Amino acid sequence: MTLPAALAMVLISTTAQAQDTESPPTHTYSAPLAATVEGRQRTIERFKKLEAQLDAPLSNIIFENLPLQDAVDALERQTDIRFVIDEKALAIAGVSPRTDVSLITGKTEISVRDVFRLMTQHLDVALINDNGFAVITSDEAAANTFVVRVYNVRDFVDDGSLQQRLGFPDYVEFPFYRDIENSIQQLTPGPWMNIDGRGGSLAHFDGLLIINHNMEIHREISSVLHDLRALRSTSDTAEEESHRSSPVSESLPRRELTNVERKLDMPVTPLAFDDVTLSEMLQLIGGKVGLTFRIDPLAIKKNEIDPTQRFSLRNRTEAISARDIFRLVTREYALELIDDGGIVTVTTEERAKTYLKNRVYNIDKLVADAATSRGVPPRFGGIGGFIGPYYFAWREVYPDTEFRNALQLSIDAPWMAVVGVGGDVVPVGDMLVIRHTEAVHRRVEDLIRQIDEADRARGWSKDFPKKPTAAERAAAEKYNAEIIAKAKCNDRKSDADNGAATSR
Repeated sequence: MTLPAALAMVLISTTAQAQDTESPPTHTYSAPLAATVEGRQRTIERFKKLEAQLDAPLSNIIFENLPLQDAVDALERQTDIRFVIDEKALAIAGVSPRTDVSLITGKTEISVRDVFRLMTQHLDVALINDNGFAVITSDEAAANTFVVRVYNVRDFVDDGSLQQRLGFPDYVEFPFYRDIENSIQQLTPGPWMNIDGRGGSLAHFDGLLIINHNMEIHREISSVLHDLRALRSTSDTAEEESHRSSPVSESLPRRELTNVERKLDMPVTPLAFDDVTLSEMLQLIGGKVGLTFRIDPLAIKKNEIDPTQRFSLRNRTEAISARDIFRLVTREYALELIDDGGIVTVTTEERAKTYLKNRVYNIDKLVADAATSRGVPPRFGGIGGFIGPYYFAWREVYPDTEFRNALQLSIDAPWMAVVGVGGDVVPVGDMLVIRHTEAVHRRVEDLIRQIDEADRARGWSKDFPKKPTAAERAAAEKYNAEIIAKAKCNDRKSDADNGAATSR
């Protein structure tokens, strides 16, 4: 169906009633093309209805080298969604309605949105909700289709814990909105105008964030805020305990991720196969644990992995997880399993590093009574609360700062704060939002588990000073002042020597 015909058909059709499922709403909805109140409301209702349809589950999808148009027609019959193909944008991207797509989901239920994304993953194609119309267009066109949404973040802005975490006394005013703004921009791929010189924009007004960006970024922002609020609510209503032994690694991943991770870790026994292809092996493993696997054709092709390569596994009587079976059999090929909307995608390790996901970790009890290092000026090996002139030194390191540093140093992975690329760790109140790969998230959770276990094994003596006394603070201040004075003196001497050498 072409764009003009579809628009003409939809404009004369009736619209469904709005479904008020969000309470309170995560954000507002935009309807910039309507001039009247009634027209805007109809647009919003149409938009919400399509979002619900795109999030509805599908299963038993079998598309094998099927033309895109035929696959879209099949989806229309199953979902009652009318798709609009922007043929001009697709032609610019080198795609036509006759381009073949493939996807087999088996019994695994995944959303309509993910079905489309996975079957077109090798193409520069995207699906957008354009004011309630399901438009198939190019990746570039989708990335440049911006909408404005307003997010109420007053519950974050009014949180005094942010001020306390930053070390400011209660009477010092601080622009808290910067904290949540920076968090959002760090946890989304962007681009952002104030960072990259192009892309979306973010402004604040009266505890509201006004964000202009594409739909994919808006979905990520909404997801991050939802998870932060859900975890905060869980933490606030939990019973207070004297020891920080309650789970500290509670995160809120999506249901599909939890289900996939659990099944990949299920023990598989007995299992043996001999001289089977990668696809056949994945069918055997998937049948044992109830998962559907797909092979990323683009990644396999780029790494020149032969799809006809044969694999074997001797009969194992001990329990071993599906993830470990795959890792052992394919280890020489550097392949990785990732949760791709409920489907397990087999791709290369390098390509898996580009699949960054946000997870929220509650570290409140982890750092609540943690003993920390005393303050040393940053120039001399210390870590202060701010990045700034080296003469400025904190009296002590805050526990959450020390934990973030330890996490990034101990987990061997690229971190934006360390090497300028990779994942990020963003503090939001008593929580950490970590954006990284699934493999790194597993290591983060394991590190937190080990810290929790080690803490249980042996506690501090009751006489150990958890917080520095006034005398200790005074001594640290004096020590820092002496070091800073010495540093300034050395700098002046060095400048004088350099000046004398220049004059000669």
